[in-house]
Formats: sequence, C-alpha cells, structure tokens
Amino acid sequence: MNLDAVLRIAAKVTGTDAVLQLNRALGAAERTAGTARAAFKDVIKSAAWQGAAAAAAGIGVALGTSVKAAIDFESAVADVRKVMGELDATGVKEIRGEILGLSREMPITAQGFAQIYAAGASSGIARNEIRAFAQDVARVSVAFEITAEDSARALATLRAALGLTQPEVVSLADAINYLANNMGANERQLVDFTQRTAAMGRLAGLTGEQTAAFGSAMISMGVETEIAATSFNNLVRNLSRGASMTARQESALMRLGLASRTVASGERELTAAIQRGSDRRLEIIQDESDRQQNELRKRYRRQLQLLEDQSEDEFDEFEDQLRDRQEAEIKGLQRQADARIKALQKQAGDNDEWLDRQTDAVRDQLDREIDAIRDHDDRILKQEQRARRDERQAARDAMDERMDDELKGIERINKQRVEAEKAGTKEALDAAKAVAEQGGSEAGRNLAKRLQDDALGTIRDVFKRIRGLAAEEQISVITDLF
Repeated sequence: MNLDAVLRIAAKVTGTDAVLQLNRALGAAERTAGTARAAFKDVIKSAAWQGAAAAAAGIGVALGTSVKAAIDFESAVADVRKVMGELDATGVKEIRGEILGLSREMPITAQGFAQIYAAGASSGIARNEIRAFAQDVARVSVAFEITAEDSARALATLRAALGLTQPEVVSLADAINYLANNMGANERQLVDFTQRTAAMGRLAGLTGEQTAAFGSAMISMGVETEIAATSFNNLVRNLSRGASMTARQESALMRLGLASRTVASGERELTAAIQRGSDRRLEIIQDESDRQQNELRKRYRRQLQLLEDQSEDEFDEFEDQLRDRQEAEIKGLQRQADARIKALQKQAGDNDEWLDRQTDAVRDQLDREIDAIRDHDDRILKQEQRARRDERQAARDAMDERMDDELKGIERINKQRVEAEKAGTKEALDAAKAVAEQGGSEAGRNLAKRLQDDALGTIRDVFKRIRGLAAEEQISVITDLF
C-alpha cells in the first residue's frame, strides 16, 4: 500500500481536512520518497510523519491501525446497506455520517456501530429509530461488558419477542443491570437467559423484567444458564397447558388443592366400581361356562356308561343264549351216544371186550363232537365280542366328537359374553374418564387463566403450595406437574 492509498482510506474515516493537513505537513519530497522507494512501515517510522500525525486533528493513532479500521468499517457499512436495501447513495452517506458521529461520542468503534446498525435493521427496527437504538445498545454494551454486536442482537431479540418499544427494552436492560448488581448472576448470563425465555414468559403473562428475575434467582442458585432457561420454559409451558394437561398433572393439581378433589376422587371411585362390577360379571360368566362344561362331560360319561352297560348286557345275553344252545346240543349228543351204547350192549351179548371198545369209540366221538361245538361257539363269542367292542368304540368316537362340538359352542358363547362385557366395561370406563377429564381440564384451564391474570402471583402460589406438602411428597408432585 502506498501513502496516497492510505490517505484516501483514512479520509473516509476521519474527514478530508485532517488528511489534507497531514499530507501537506509531510512535504512533497518525503512523500515522493515514501511512495517510490520505501515500504509504508518505514515511512510511518519517520520523525516527520509521526510529528505530523500527532498534530493532525482526527488521526491521533498509528495509521496502520486506522487503515485496518477503515477497511473493516467500510465492510460493516456494506453490511448495513445490504440489510437496508432501500438506501441510495445519499442514504448511505447519512448512515456513514451517523455512525462516525456516534463513534466520536461513545466508546464504541465505528465498525462496532456499523454492526449495531446492521443487527438492528435485520431485526426490523425502523430507519428513524436506528440511531437511538444504536445509542442504547452502546450503553448496554459498556454497562454489561459484552460486544456491541451481542448487545444489538440481544436488544433486538428482546424487542421482537416481547413486543416492546425501544424505551421499554431499555427499561428491561436497566432491570437486568439492577439484578446483576444485586444478585449472583451477571449481565451476560441474564441476557442469555432472557433471550431464551422471553417469548415463553410473555405467552404465560410474565413481563420481561419478571422473566429476568426468575433467571436471576435460578442462576444465583448455581444452575447453568442454559439449564435454567430450559427449566423455566418447561415450568411455564406445563402450568399453561390448560385442557391438555395429563392425568398425572391433574393429580398433582388435586394434591395441591388446585383441582376439585370431589371430581378426582369420584372418578377413581366410579372407575373402581365399574371395574369391580366387570370383574364380578366376568367371574360369573366363567363359572357358568365351567359348570356347563362339567355338566356336559358328566352327561356324556353317563351316556357312554349306559352304552357300555347295554353292550355288555347284550353280549351276556348272547353268550347265555349261545351257552344254552351249546348245552342243549351237547345233551342231545350225549343222549345219542347213550342210545348207541345201549344198542351196542344189546348187540354185544357176553362179549364184554368188544363192548368196551365200541363204547370207548362212541364216547371218543362224543368228546370230539362236544369239543367241536365248544370251539365253534368260542369263535362265535370272540367275533361277537370284537363286534361289540368296535361298536362301543365307534359310539365313543361319535360321542366325543359331539361333546367337543358342544364344548366349543360353550366356549364360543363364553368368549362372546366376555368380549361383550369387556366392551361394555371399556365404554363405561371411557365415560368415567371423560367426566374426570372434563373436571381435570377445567382445573387446567383455570390455572392457565390465572397465569394470564396474575402470572407471577400464580407461580408463587403454586410453589407455596408445594412447600406446604410433606417433604416426601414434594418431589413426587414436582415430577408429576413439571
């Protein structure tokens, strides 16, 4: 950078007259030498330059710093112009002049004021209010020991979040300053907290000052700013839920005396009575089903026993008839054998030996015929026994199928009755819950309305009621409510 370029940039910051005065003081020879042969840093080390710089109005600092400040300033002014898109050349010149004037009046650099203008304009602050806004931001920046840019962003955010005028946001800044001077939280922490919570506090009916006071109290107890802000937002959000409060929150309100104990206890009693009645009816349904199934099984057992007894009786009768017929046939054979023996006796005369042989032959034949009859009848009995057994098994199978069908029918009817009972119970419980929710919702709406009427008083009342609980109940209520 040569000297002429530096002087042109400096003229934009300090004014043309001061630069011309400095330029003349240097003298043509030294200026030419500096331009042609020497680096700029060598020029500003010269005694002539430093003497002239110290004498020139509006310079007063090493030009190396002024050059950088001038460049940064022009960049910041460009940002302002970008945000205030409607500015023409005259408007930019006016803005530049205002900023330079403010930088001479207050301990904020021109670049810092340009950043304030840009932040304010981007937040919707009108052109005719921006100079006053910048002055207030500068004061807050100095008082709170935060950067001008952070101060501008904070005031602009609080204005928008709380719908404040500029005097009102300055009043809020005064309150933050007062809190910082008298409590354990500093301005930076309170500004951060209030930026995070102002909108929620406003919805609940709290002023910006009251919200900041909550932050001061919480941060002073050692809670980190971000955690304090989250906790505050949760607190306000849950107290403001109105009709959308949960059953746990409604229970907490009841324990705090902020909800109708009659509605809550009545709902519990009604629900318990409905459930007890349903349980009893389900028990009766199950008992009836068990009784029906037991009676069905007994009936089939009796029927099966009758079937088996009848089958056995019929088999016994068949066997008796068979044995009687067998006995009659054997007796007939015996009579025939006796008749043959008598005939042989007459025929034998005195030939006893022959008679004995013939008699033995007749008796052997009789025994064989008797054995044949008995074997035949035994086979018939076995066949009849198998037939009876198969008949009984087929009857048992048929009876088992009928019994299973009837049991399934009983179970199906039982299931339908149980489902109908459960559906009726659910409908009754839903109705009871609706009644309770209506009462609980009313409590939630009343609390939300109280917040709008007197937010600070309502919150203090809630915590006073919590303190009034036994120590072992306090955490439970806080957990349920928040």
